[in-house]
Amino acid sequence: MIRFSLFLLIGIFSIPVHADPFDDFLIQLNIAPSSERQALVDSFMNDLPGGQTPVLSDSAAHFVYTGTASSVAIAGDANGWSPYEDYLFNISPTNFWYRTWYYPLDARLDYKFVLDNTTWILDPHNPNTCAGGYGPNSELAMPEYVQPLEIEDYGYTECEITSYEDFYSPQLDNYRTIQVVSPPGYDPEGAYSTLIVHDGLEYIRLGYLSNIMSYMAVHFPWVDLPICVCIPPVNRTEEYAGSQQDEFGQFIMNNVVPHINENFATEPGNPTKWGSMGASNGGNISLYLGGTYPEQFRKLLIMSPYIPQAQYELILNQPADTYEIYLNWGTYDIESLIPLIETFNTMMEDQEIVHFKQRYNEGHSWGLWRATMDQGFMFLFGGGVHAESEEKASVRELSVYPNPFYSATTISFQNRIYPSTLEIFNLAGREVFSYDLPAGTHTWKWSPASEIAAGRYIACISDDTGSAGVPLVYLK
Repeated sequence: MIRFSLFLLIGIFSIPVHADPFDDFLIQLNIAPSSERQALVDSFMNDLPGGQTPVLSDSAAHFVYTGTASSVAIAGDANGWSPYEDYLFNISPTNFWYRTWYYPLDARLDYKFVLDNTTWILDPHNPNTCAGGYGPNSELAMPEYVQPLEIEDYGYTECEITSYEDFYSPQLDNYRTIQVVSPPGYDPEGAYSTLIVHDGLEYIRLGYLSNIMSYMAVHFPWVDLPICVCIPPVNRTEEYAGSQQDEFGQFIMNNVVPHINENFATEPGNPTKWGSMGASNGGNISLYLGGTYPEQFRKLLIMSPYIPQAQYELILNQPADTYEIYLNWGTYDIESLIPLIETFNTMMEDQEIVHFKQRYNEGHSWGLWRATMDQGFMFLFGGGVHAESEEKASVRELSVYPNPFYSATTISFQNRIYPSTLEIFNLAGREVFSYDLPAGTHTWKWSPASEIAAGRYIACISDDTGSAGVPLVYLK
């Protein structure tokens, strides 16, 4: 799911432009006699603005805790999960702790409270959580953040999941359970794209991979949803980024790929139908596989990746038309990763590698990765539904530039034979724009109406023979 905003950083003592009920409460609390303050706190907490914490007002997020403690700190995406930097303030003699930070209006961040520098807890007044590798975290979602619809279970046709327990790697001399997620309506006589998914079981459990594919099968039927081969690591650091990387790559090529080709409806000799996906060090191993085995893997979906020089050079040394790469990361990502990602992105632009990249106002989190998986699928596998023969073919190409865009973008497509319809949908599948066009090749400039919000949309051109779609990112 796509979200964007210009990064905004305001000091803690900045004065908000608009009246803020929380600030009004603080003023009232500070001027009240000490004997009356706790009653004011209790009343405020019983009737929280918005019904939960943090209390939001424009770009301000007021973090609040009530309870007995010698100190209350916040640790999360915004401060690198350091519990010793950002402490809340206590108003004596109450049990009320608070502190205000300012974030972009579309930011989404994980956090926890840390009591007395030792005890990590969820925010007790925030019902919203996000699953993480070490358990759930409290979730701050700023007012313009759009929750990912695609991760929910709507009762759509489910993906089939096939498990292979004790799958042996002779190169590494270890075993692991591999799960293969087939798209809804999988046809064993078909020919599917295939995606190797690193940290694969977490992509199922924390990334909601199956729900996302079921949602996309209904709402984005032109996307060629891949067979997802979900592989967990055994020795993650060594296999993904260390001394066992070569052996792990050989395991994928010599054991996993042949097994999948033998048991599923893949296209064995077509590297443009094979890809690799991973986050963090999973992005590292994805780049390694693509760079080392370009004859096998051409589509790379990498999220908040660690990109060492070796992987940078592997991709750089291949012809520019070898790859299609989807890349994202967070404004609040791991600090050491960001310059590596930005350098890699510059290289892709300079080399004119086909790619889509986007930074989001989030952290190094499954909240980011699960909410953007659908866009990665659309970019890498969303080539559209083509007609059965060239003679009947009408919709052949659909491109958008610039994308992301601010006030306007140009949508171009070849539509040689039949009249067609250009439609633009939001993420809920609601049409926000539609125009009927005659046969021919068209270039169309779209300037969204003022009431259309910034965010992610889908442009779809369709006629009697098929359809094609691409994701749009409207920044406004």
